[in-house]
Amino acid sequence: LDMCTCTLADSKGIFSGDPNTEFDFDVVSDENPGATISGFAGWFTADFKSRTDEEGSAAPLLSNPAFLSTGPENGYTHWGQQVFHLLSSIPLIQGETTRLQGSLEMT
Repeated sequence: LDMCTCTLADSKGIFSGDPNTEFDFDVVSDENPGATISGFAGWFTADFKSRTDEEGSAAPLLSNPAFLSTGPENGYTHWGQQVFHLLSSIPLIQGETTRLQGSLEMT
């Protein structure tokens, strides 16, 4: 959400069909025979910087922009990551690629 432009309706959730709700990625199973996928993880990043759009042209410039990421590569934060569980596990076949496609809805 862009906190400069989001509305109350935007903050009430993510609904199927909204922009950026679809996912499509591959899982390659070269190791771990008999492995399954039971969910996947998500996290967020926030960029606190000066606005560069036309509406923000009069906004003050930040002398020390900040960046916050809750991604696993950045270590522990109290925000953590979110797990999105699947309704049922998907078995992986060793040496094969499994494609996951779908959409996300959070209310």
